[in-house]
This record gives sequence, structure tokens and C-alpha cells, in this order.
Amino acid sequence: MTYEGKVAPSSASADKGTLPPIRETVCIIGLGYVGLTLAAAMAQAGYRVQGVERVAGIRDAVNAGHAHFSEPGLNPVIAKLVKAQRLAAVDALPPAGEATSYIITVGTPLTKDGVVNLAALEDVLEGIAAVLRDGDLVILRSTVKSGTTRNIAKRILDETGRDYDLAFCPERTLEGKALKELTELPQIVGADTPRARARARALFEVFAPNVIEMDRFEAAELVKLVNNTHRDLMFAFANEVAEMCDALGLSVKDVLHACCTGYPRSKLSAPGPVGGPCLEKDPHILAEGLREANYIPRIALAGRRLNEELPRASIAGVARALARVGKADLGRGKVVILGLAFKGNPATDDLRGTMAQHILDVARARWPLARYHAYDAVVPHGEFARFNVTPCATLEEAFDGASLVLIQNNHSAFAGMDLGALAQRMASPGVVYDYWNLFPSGATSMPAGRYYGGLGTLALIE
Repeated sequence: MTYEGKVAPSSASADKGTLPPIRETVCIIGLGYVGLTLAAAMAQAGYRVQGVERVAGIRDAVNAGHAHFSEPGLNPVIAKLVKAQRLAAVDALPPAGEATSYIITVGTPLTKDGVVNLAALEDVLEGIAAVLRDGDLVILRSTVKSGTTRNIAKRILDETGRDYDLAFCPERTLEGKALKELTELPQIVGADTPRARARARALFEVFAPNVIEMDRFEAAELVKLVNNTHRDLMFAFANEVAEMCDALGLSVKDVLHACCTGYPRSKLSAPGPVGGPCLEKDPHILAEGLREANYIPRIALAGRRLNEELPRASIAGVARALARVGKADLGRGKVVILGLAFKGNPATDDLRGTMAQHILDVARARWPLARYHAYDAVVPHGEFARFNVTPCATLEEAFDGASLVLIQNNHSAFAGMDLGALAQRMASPGVVYDYWNLFPSGATSMPAGRYYGGLGTLALIE
């Protein structure tokens, strides 16, 4: 989010009226967040969609009419499309000739060595090669390093000897607003031939307001990586400004307000944890592809490293603040993290790439005897075990007896809470450290012995 204001959660409508006539069958491989939201948008636009998914639980959820993740407005849409037989989840690619277009949306995570893992993508391409027919269209939508479409996808598919079309069309939607953005954002179509670009354009322009054509695969591959790396850099600079303010004993909120108010050449982001399934990996994928082209990016990776270092730097600041208020050692005190999902606004239950895990790891290393609890307004309690925390059913339960409360994401449940009343339930002395600075500086009505501050506003804790 930018400093000027927060983004409101999406209220995507589930009722699109009468469904249009069926155009053709499209096969989408991978029904994760990207694949399932795209499947819903395409089925609404008139395509019959077969979603290939290897995880039985995901298939069962979709065929029962709902998503396996939280996304505003998505469940009613899926239910309607499944009932109308426009959308179905299956465990294998359809027989040759049943689908005319294939869209690949499988995950491309980083390995422990920090390089992109394309194994799932290659497996899917081998499967498509076995059923590919002349005239079929294959689209890569998974995030990949530069050169992947040409050097891997084209190589595998060329071996079939078929006369097919190939394009790279990146996904760029925001979690919490996907259905809305799929019908509002331009679609990028990158392909080496006019025919492939025309085929991909025709597929997307049914529901997209604009299609931007690019005449090389590599150009389209770069678009997604540049978009996300730019966002990562903006957030990194905001986090560095917050660290500057903590070093000088200033309030980052005051500084950013003065920077941006009435000054059109400055649109700064608010500081906060930066993670998620895209930003945590896309700068690394960008750098990997560029290294193979004998270019070493400098600024892009500097921003990523600063964001990755935030948990260590912030917990060190929290420890200093606790010492100032007479709590140098938490001992067996209660530590609570509010928000386990990687972001809170728009709301999501997505735990991929969440900074909550890294923050907890650093906190545990510093305060190994403390008792760790968590509250999240969206994430099911069954998911809390992976963080080794005790779930709290309510905010009141979370604050009860806590020595330290860490507000990790900016969900509306946290921005709207009565902080003063909740802080009264904490141990004394107790500290609330807010990574998002959701409350007015000095106006939180904190009771005696309880203190509030955050990233870039550590000076308030004294």
C-alpha cells in the first residue's frame, strides 16, 4: 500500500447474470491461487474449463463448489460454474483434441539454494507434449526466469513435430482482488510469431479490457519480474526510511506525511513486512535469469536483502525498547503475533512467504523460554501448528497476560481494535510493537505500564 491510504478489500460480485454460450474448452494446469481464479474468470466469460490438479483435496473442494483458499467473491462464482458444468477439476490432462488451449499455472518455488525450481513446469510440458495436436495453443503463466519459454517449453514441444502456438502471458493480480483485476488489468501476451500472439490475444480479450502484445517471449517474462521487483524495492525503501527514523528517534509516520502531503513527486509506500508468494522470490528469479545473460542486477537484490533482514533488525529494536521500559528479559512471558498470513489488506489466508515465520524464528532465538501465541482473523486454527504457536480464539484472549504483542499484518481487525482496552489486559510492563503503525502516534490511550510503538516509531516506546 502507499502512504496516502490503505486499499479496501475487494467486493467482487458473484452474480454475472446469464452465462454466455460456450466458446471452446480450455485446460488450465494447476488450480492454486493463480489457476483457480483464472479458471473462474474464463468460465464466466464463456469457456468450458477443465482444471488439472494433482492434489485430491483441492479437486474435491472445487468440484464441491468452493475454493481451498480465502478470496472475496470467489466461492459463489465457482459454485455457479460447477453447477452449470462450465468448470471441473480433474486429475489428468484431457485426451488429445478435447481441449484446444492449455494454460500452465503450476508453482515455481525457489530451492534452498535460491534458484527457481522448474521441475513441475517441465513435467506439465512433457504431459502436454503427449496430447498436443496441430493448431493447439500452449500458454505459460507461471513465473519463470528469462529464457524459460524458449529454452525449455519450446524445446520440449518442438520435439513433438506438431504445428502449435506458444505464448507467455504473466499473471499480475492482487490477492483479495483477483476476480476484479482479471477483468480490469491489461493482459500481457508475449510470443515470437504473429499467429501465436493473435491466438493468445483472442483467448484473453473476451474478458480483459486490453491486451498488450510483445514480440518476444523474453519481453513478457521480464514484465512480471520487473513489476514485482519494483514493488519490492518501493517497500524496501520505506523500510529503510523507517530504520532511519528509529536511528534518529523520529516518527516515520510524521516524516512520510510531510514527504507526501501536497507534493506530487513523492508517492512513498508505508513500511512493513514484505513477503508473500511473489515478492519473496521474484527478485531472485529475475537475478537468476540475468546472471545467465552475464548481467548482475544490483539495486533489485539490495532491496530484497533489506526486506529479508527486517525480522532480525526489528526484533533487535523491540528488545531495546523492552529494556527501556524495564523488561530486559521476557523469561517465560507471553509473546503474541497478530496476523500469520503474509498480508492483511486485502484479506487473505495465504501463508506462502509470510514474514510471520521469520519474525517468530528470530524472536524465539532471542527469547527461547517465552510462550508463543497467535491470532489471525482469516487463517484456520488448523494451520497454526506449522508455526508452533498456541491459537487464540479472540483478540481478548491474545492480549490476556501478554508481555509482547507483535502486529505482523494490517488486517482490518487489527486497525479497528480498541487498543487501549485490549492493552489493559496485558502484563505490566508490556509492549505492543506495530509493524504497520496502524494507530495515531501518541493517541492510543495506552494504560499505565503498557507501551505502543512500531517500525519507524520506536521512539514512542519509552
